[in-house]
Amino acid sequence: MREGHFLTKVTLPEGLSDETLAQGAIPQVAFDGRVLRYLMVDRVITVNLADLSPASGGTSWAEAALTPGRLLGAKTDGREEVHMMTPGGPGEILQRRADDDGPTALALSQDGRLAAVGGSRTISVLDVNARRELARLTPDTFTTTEHVAFSPDGTRLATVVEGPEDGAARTYSLAMWDWKARRLLWSDDVRRAQDVEFAPDGRTLAVATDAERLYDAASGRPIGGPFGGAGQGITLTDAVFTRDGRSLAIVDSRGRLTVYDVATRRPAGEAISGKLSGYAVRSPREDVVAAVTRDDRVQLFDLAGKASLGVLADANQDGVRALAFAADGSRVLVLDGNGTIREQLVEPGAVAAAVCARAGNPLSRTEWARYVTGAPYRETCPRP
Repeated sequence: MREGHFLTKVTLPEGLSDETLAQGAIPQVAFDGRVLRYLMVDRVITVNLADLSPASGGTSWAEAALTPGRLLGAKTDGREEVHMMTPGGPGEILQRRADDDGPTALALSQDGRLAAVGGSRTISVLDVNARRELARLTPDTFTTTEHVAFSPDGTRLATVVEGPEDGAARTYSLAMWDWKARRLLWSDDVRRAQDVEFAPDGRTLAVATDAERLYDAASGRPIGGPFGGAGQGITLTDAVFTRDGRSLAIVDSRGRLTVYDVATRRPAGEAISGKLSGYAVRSPREDVVAAVTRDDRVQLFDLAGKASLGVLADANQDGVRALAFAADGSRVLVLDGNGTIREQLVEPGAVAAAVCARAGNPLSRTEWARYVTGAPYRETCPRP
């Protein structure tokens, strides 16, 4: 093995289980310490150790928010703390909260410099780099914070809080804050929200409940009527704007993704069945969405083509707590339920480069003739 490294766990490839291992077989490391081989009933699996990386994290977060390069996590197991981490790096306590005001909703600004932490009594805006509180907001009587979301420029904060019971029903309030001035701009009573999303230009706010509702972010005025609701107990679980803000991809509780035209509030095509659980994010470079499936995988969708691009191979056995694209859109960052952040390549050029790096030299003409039939020779990877 590489000096200073040791192997603690082997996760079998998809579709395999402990029972499929050959009788008495155990993983064997090659003599050069660079290759791991383990024997299956019908084949030998080979893994380059250079492709393995130490797992980061190891903490199960009660709440979490993820942006490229930063993780915001909240503990509520007797320690009401908010931690800031970098993937694979040590974490630092960003805020300690009162026992009766534990964190129930988290958000990071797009640039990762600001954090919003909602509890049961207050909502804080924090400077991540300075590790200090910039503002503390106190909505009218409420019992817990359901959602917090920064505007794209970070100057406003949208919140959804749960109020006291009104008879047998719960009440919920949507609000917009100028957090620097600690000033409430507007508020409105809403049904229980599953997601709050700003349009890329910050002018429109989308709120997913039993239907999608759009608000003018400046005034709080509803824009048109609700849309996207399927009725019969079907709710909307997440929504993502396209880069130009003209379309909205909506995930419903049936696990489907549908793209709607914002101006007409009508579907731009048929719903895409993906067995989704509800959490979705868009690439910063293109209209490609990553969404979590019910079996804790990540599925990619092309919003322009209204089509699925496939499911990433790796399963997340501990569940998915947060999801984000890297800043260049080449990778998806997945935070699992055990606090581990995994990176998965999704941009074709990045995937091809990784495959070529693993394969080494491209196929020679002789190797091509031996293994490839029906296609003329071409270089599959650049020569080193």
